[in-house]
Amino acid sequence: MSFVWRVYRRLAQAFPHEFKVAYGTELLQAGEDSLADVAKRQGAAGLIRLIADIAIRVPVEYLAEMRGDLRYGWRALRGSPGFALVGIISMGLGIGLTTNVYSSKWAILFRDLPGAANAKRLVMLQESTEGDLARASYYYVERYREQKRLFSGVAAFETGVPFNVTFSGEASEKPERVFGRLVSADYFAVLGVKAQQGRVFSPDVDKSGDAAVVVISDRFWRNRLHASPEALGQTLRLNGQLATIVGITPKGFQGALAVNPSELFVPITAPPALAPELANDVLHRRDAKQFLPVLCLAPSVTMESAEAALDAITRELDEEDSYSLRRTEKGRRITLLSAGTSIPIPQKVKPALIGFFLALMGLIITLACMNLANMLIARGANRRKELAIRLSVGASRFRIVRQMVSEGILLSLMGGLAGMALAYVLARLNAHFSAPTIVPVEFYAGLDWRAGVFAFALAIVCGVGFSLAPALQATKADLTPALKEGSALQLPGYRRLGLRNLLIVIQVAASLMLLLMTGFLVLGISKSSGIQ
Repeated sequence: MSFVWRVYRRLAQAFPHEFKVAYGTELLQAGEDSLADVAKRQGAAGLIRLIADIAIRVPVEYLAEMRGDLRYGWRALRGSPGFALVGIISMGLGIGLTTNVYSSKWAILFRDLPGAANAKRLVMLQESTEGDLARASYYYVERYREQKRLFSGVAAFETGVPFNVTFSGEASEKPERVFGRLVSADYFAVLGVKAQQGRVFSPDVDKSGDAAVVVISDRFWRNRLHASPEALGQTLRLNGQLATIVGITPKGFQGALAVNPSELFVPITAPPALAPELANDVLHRRDAKQFLPVLCLAPSVTMESAEAALDAITRELDEEDSYSLRRTEKGRRITLLSAGTSIPIPQKVKPALIGFFLALMGLIITLACMNLANMLIARGANRRKELAIRLSVGASRFRIVRQMVSEGILLSLMGGLAGMALAYVLARLNAHFSAPTIVPVEFYAGLDWRAGVFAFALAIVCGVGFSLAPALQATKADLTPALKEGSALQLPGYRRLGLRNLLIVIQVAASLMLLLMTGFLVLGISKSSGIQ
C-alpha cells in the first residue's frame, strides 16, 4: 500500500501549478482517504484503475491549460492587429524563403532520384584533368560491363538530345522541339526504374534493326498527351521518323543527371535518321567518346575500391587508344561521383554544400526570428503595467511567460502558413525558370509533404525559441516603478549591450552575411551563363 500511495502522490504533484493551487490539497486528502477503501473493496484491479485515472488526468489538465493560453494569446493578438500583421509577414517571409531553399535546392542536391530503386548505389565518372563528367566510347562501356565483381550493371546515355516531334504521326504537322536522351537497352534496369505503364527497354527485347520505339516521361504524357489512357501504342514522329510509345516512366523521373531533364528516352539502337547523334557508326568507333556511363555498384563493393579498379581499367583502355586521345585527356585520372541525385556530387564537396545550405537557411530564418524577438521585447515593455499588476496579485511568473510564449507560437504558426503559401508561389516561379543554356537545365524539385513538415517544425521551434527570452525579460521587471503611471520600465541587462541591442547586432551581422552569400551566388550564375 505504501508503494501505491507514493505513486499516487507523485502523480498528484505532477499536475499544473494552477490546478495544484486550487485542488492539490483536496486531491491528496481524497487519495489518502480512498486508497485503503478501494484496496479493500476492489483489490489490486481497483488500485490500478485509480492510478490509471489520475495518470490520464495529468496530460489532460496540461492540454486544457495550453488551450487556455492559446485562447489568451489569440485575444491578445486580435487586440493588436498591426503588431500581429507585421509579425506574420516577418515570419512568413523567413519561413517561406527557408522552405523554398530546402525544397528547391537541398532536395535537388541530396534527394534520391524519383523511381530509381538503385539510387544509393549509382555512380558516374569524373575526369581529374578538367573536372567534367567523363564521356566514353561505347567500347569503354562494354569493357566496364565485364567487371561483374564491381558493378551489377553499367549503362550508357547521351543527354540533351533535341527531337522535332509531331504527335499525330503526320509529316505535314508542325513539329515541336522536345529534349530527350539516347539510352542503352539496360539503362532502366541499371537505375532500377520500372514503367508506371507499359514497359521500359530491355536488352532481350530491343535490338538493332527493330522498329523504332520510345519511352516517354510522366511529364510528357500529362502535359503533351493530356494523360491519355490510349498513349501506349500511339505513334510519334521523331525527326521525321515514326516511333511507337511502349512505356511511361514513373512520376518525377527525368533520368540520371536529372538537372538536364528528358521527356523522351530513345534506345541507342535507333536508326541514325531518327537520332543523327548515332550517325557515323558511333557505337563501334573507339574514338567516339560521346556517351556518359552510369554504373551501379555491386552490393558489397565500396565506392573507393570501385574507383581504384575503374581508374586502372580506364588507364589501360587509354593506353590502347593513345593515338585518339586529346592532349587534355592524356594522363587523366578517373574518380567516381554519387549519381543517385539530380546532380552528381563529389564526396569531398558534399560536406561543404551541406554547410553552405544550412548556413543559408539559418541566416534567413535567424533574421526573421530576431525581428520577431525584438517586436516581442517592445510589446513586453509596452505591457509593463499589465504584467506588473498580474504579478503583484499573485499570478505565477511561469504562467505569464507561458502565455507570452503562446503569442509567439501563434504568430509563428500563422507565419508558417503564410510561408507555405509564399514557398508555393516561389516554387511555381522556379518551375518556369531556366538557365540561359542550349540544353535545358532545371533547378525545380517541387513542394511535397517533406516541405510542409519542415515548415511546421520550423514554425514551432522558432515560436518557442525566440519568444521565450523576451517573455523572461519582460517578467523580470521591478514591480514598484512599473506600477507607477508613466514611469519607464527598467528592463534588466547592461546599458550598452542589452538583449535588444544584442539582437540588433545579430540581425545586422546576419544581413551582411546573407548579402555576401547572395552576391557569390549571383556571380556564380552569371559566370555559368556562358557555359554551353
